[in-house]
This record gives sequence, C-alpha cells and structure tokens, in this order.
Amino acid sequence: VEEAWGKLQGLVRWSQRMTVGAGLLLASFGVGILWVVSYEHRITLVFGLASTIPMALIAVQSSLMRGLKQMTAAFFGRYILWPVGSIGAVFLLLRATEMSSGAIATGGVALALTVIALGQIGLIRWVFPDPVWAAEPDQSLARRWFLVSVPLLLMSGFQMVLNRADVLMVGTLLGATEAGLYNAGARTARLLSFLLSAFNAIAAPMISEYWAQRDREGLEALFTRVIQWVFWPSVVLAVGLFAFGGPILRIFGPEFDIAWGVLVLVGIGQLVNAVPGPVGYLMGLTGHERATAWVYGVSAGANVGLNLLLVPPLGLMGGAIATMISVALQNLWLVGMMRNRVGIDIFAVWGRALLFRT
Repeated sequence: VEEAWGKLQGLVRWSQRMTVGAGLLLASFGVGILWVVSYEHRITLVFGLASTIPMALIAVQSSLMRGLKQMTAAFFGRYILWPVGSIGAVFLLLRATEMSSGAIATGGVALALTVIALGQIGLIRWVFPDPVWAAEPDQSLARRWFLVSVPLLLMSGFQMVLNRADVLMVGTLLGATEAGLYNAGARTARLLSFLLSAFNAIAAPMISEYWAQRDREGLEALFTRVIQWVFWPSVVLAVGLFAFGGPILRIFGPEFDIAWGVLVLVGIGQLVNAVPGPVGYLMGLTGHERATAWVYGVSAGANVGLNLLLVPPLGLMGGAIATMISVALQNLWLVGMMRNRVGIDIFAVWGRALLFRT
C-alpha cells in the first residue's frame, strides 16, 4: 500500500474542516429559521442544533481512527465518553443551576460533545504515525474526496430512510398509538443487527487494505470469517428473541403483545442483512459508491412505496412486510453487483463458511 503521508494528513485536515464547515452552515440555517418563527422551546433547539456539529466531527474522527485499525481509540470517544460525558455534564449543570429545563440538558450535551471532539483532535495526532505530521499537507485530491463523499452521504441518508420509514408511515397512516406499538417491535428486532454492525466496523478498514493490494482471496477470506462469526450467532439470538418476544414486549405494557409479528418479520429482515456480511461496505469502499448509492436509494423508495401499499390493508404487519422485502431487495442487488463488479461469489463464500474454512 502506498505510504502517501502528505495526502493522509491532507485528508485528516480536510475531512474535519469540511465537517465543521457544513455543520456550522446547516446549524446556522436552522437557528435562523428558529429565530424567525416564534417557538417556546427555541433555546433548547438551538443547543440541539449546535450539538450536531461535534456529533458529526466525533463520527468522522472515529472513522479516521478506524481506518488505521485503532479500534479502541476509535470507539472509546464515540460509544463510551459520548453517553457518559453527556450524562455527567447534564447532571453537573442541573446541580449547579438548581433548575430543570430542556435548554440546560441540551446545553450540557452540546458542551460535553464539544469537549470530546476537541480532545479527539489531540488523540488523532497521537495515534496517527509520526510521518503523517512530518509530511507536507497535500490536499490535491480534495475534489476527488468530495465527489466520493457525496454518494457515501446519500447512502447514509437512504439507509436511515430504510430504517425509519416504516415507523413514520405507520404513524401517518394508522396513528401515533399504532406507531408506538410498531416501533417497540421493530426496535427490539433490530437488536439482532448489533453483531453485524460490530464486525462491519472492524472489517471496513480491512476491505480497503485488501482492495488496495488487489488481494481478492483476502477479501473472500474476510467475508467468510465475518459470516461465520455473525450469521450463526445471530440465528441463535433470533430464535431466543422470537421465542421470548411476547414477554419482552410486555415490559412496555400488556398491549404491546400485538407487535410480536412485527418483531419476527423485521428480525427476519435483520438475518437477511447478515447473510452477505459487509457487502454494503465492500461496494462503497471499492470505487462503486455511485452504483451502491442507487441501490440504497431505490431500496429506500421501495420501502416507502410498499408501506403505502401494504399498511392500509394489513396494518402493523404491512409495515413489517414492506421493510423485510426492501431489505431483501437491497441485499440481493448488492450481492449481484459484488459478483459482477468485484468478482466475489456469495455462494462460494458461503460454501467455505459452512465447512468452517476461510
């Protein structure tokens, strides 16, 4: 792999500056609207908008450190300091002011996130190799980085639509009560995705490394290992979740029993996600981000359309069926692209996974 230290330093600087700049622009736009519109919780929303800037910066910093396989540093700030620091800051501010308000709470979160983001700037300087900072910053590829980042941003947005459209559509078409019932079942089912998310976070920088080395065998072995470690444990967890779904949902209230079918169908969709492993990351990190963004966009649109079609006659189950079909469509399309564009056959990968070979 080429050791282009100057370009790496340029990427680190450019990505953080772009994140802060875009965040300031969007937050300023939102604050301007709030100042024009009379709203009693204006200050709370201003602090909330302000907190999105360090939120985004922390996410970018985490990705930069993941790229160098510094997993402890990458996840410590985002998944440990973030919640602990936010709770601590809110608690201290509430004690200091002896007042309880949304503005103080969101202000505390914004303060904690800003401190974490600033601290991670120093952490990045510490975990990155010394030659990175000794080199002259090179941002000659900034235009290319921007063109690559736009499809990745769209992929993230479309995936959010795919994950949230069902709840919104159920709420719009059936009402808030039904949306609450549906959300309980769907969110519980999405607990099955935590293994895949964890292994995807580890696999992503390895995908980039193998692709840069043109090591297709390494990529296939990586996919095999991820599937072995993710799919079968997810099946075991799913069986337990489906079997005890009723009692789990009754924790929210006796009326939530009705969401058991939603839990099962959305859970099956999560298992479908685990079948091809990190296929979305592979296609997005190997120069196929534009085509992958199309897949995500069409899948998100299909989810909205299917919800419109199925929720009125089938109720909660219609939303769950729509989501399951959309997830299956997305994964089937990505698997086909992976075979045609990258040369990795999911059936061959699964053959090795079933034989516990890599």
